[in-house]
Amino acid sequence: MIALLVAQERLGRDPESGWWKLQSPPIYLYEPGHQVSGQVAVFDERLGWKNVPNSVSTTFGRELTINSKGHRGAEYTYTKPSDVSRILVLGDSYTWGYGVADNEVFPALLQQELREAASQWQVLNAGVSGWGTDQEYLYLQAEGFKFAPSIVVLALFVGNDPSENMFSIRYGLQKPVFLDTQLTLANVPVPKPGNNIPNQRSSARPSELTAAIVKGIQQACHEQGCKLVVMKFGRILLPADASQNGDPVMREVVAEIGQLEQLLPPALNGSLYFDLDRKLEDEGAVAEQLIQGNDHHWNALGHRRTAQLLHEFLVEKQLVQ
Repeated sequence: MIALLVAQERLGRDPESGWWKLQSPPIYLYEPGHQVSGQVAVFDERLGWKNVPNSVSTTFGRELTINSKGHRGAEYTYTKPSDVSRILVLGDSYTWGYGVADNEVFPALLQQELREAASQWQVLNAGVSGWGTDQEYLYLQAEGFKFAPSIVVLALFVGNDPSENMFSIRYGLQKPVFLDTQLTLANVPVPKPGNNIPNQRSSARPSELTAAIVKGIQQACHEQGCKLVVMKFGRILLPADASQNGDPVMREVVAEIGQLEQLLPPALNGSLYFDLDRKLEDEGAVAEQLIQGNDHHWNALGHRRTAQLLHEFLVEKQLVQ
C-alpha cells in the first residue's frame, strides 16, 4: 500500500460538542495495482488503516462492497435484532476476500450455510487486508463488541500474522504494536503516513506475542459474555520442504508456526480452537486447489471449504444449530 494525502479540509460536525468546524479530510491508502485488486484503505490513528466505509468497487473484476461500518458485505446496524444472534469474523485479506466476490467470501458463505439450516444468525465480516492480530484485537475492543456478537471467530493466518504483530511498520505504513507479552501498547496514536518515525519491534518472539494477543482476545470475549473460536490456518500453503530448505527466513517462519501451534490450545483456557489446516489435510486437499494464482489467497473453492468446515465445527461444538 502507498499513501495518498488529500489536502483539503472539509466542514463537519464535531462528535463531542455538536458544533460545525473544519475537519481534516480522510487520508486514503492505495495498494500498488489497486485498480485491479480493489485494495484501498483509509488511515486510522488507532488501527493504522481500515476499510473505506460506503465504498463499492471490484476486486479482480468481482463485486466488492464495504458497508457503512467498514465491513465487507451486507449492511448491519450496531443494534442487534432481538430474534437473531451474531458471529463477528476477524481476520486479514483471507477474511476480507482478496480476489473473490462478496458472495464468495467465507463469512458470506457461512451465513448461507446457517440460513439453509434455518438458523437465525447474522455473520459480520470485519476482515481488513494487511491487519495483524494486534489490530484485530484493538478493533474488537473499540468497535467489534458494539455489534453484540454471540461468537467471535478469529481467522488466524499463521503465514504472516505472527510477523506482522512484531512491528510498528508494515507494508510501509505505521500501525500499533504490542512491545511485550504483557501487551504494552506503543505507536498509538498512529503517526500519519509520511512521518519519518522509526520502526519499533516487540521484544517477544512472534509466536509468544501472538499467543498473548489471542489470550487477550479470549479474556475480552469472556468479559463480554461471548464465545471465541480461533480458526488457525496457513500451514497448508507452505512448501512441503519449508522446514528443510536453504532459506533461513522460511525456516524461522516454520519454527514459529510450530511453536504457536503448541502455545495456542493451552493459552485459550477452554476457548475453541479449530485447526483448519488439519481438517483440509485430512480430506486430502492440496494448496494448489484452494488458492488463486501466485498471490496464495483462497479462491472460491478455498472459501467454500473454509465456510463448510467452519460450519461443521460450530455445529459439532453446539454453538449453532
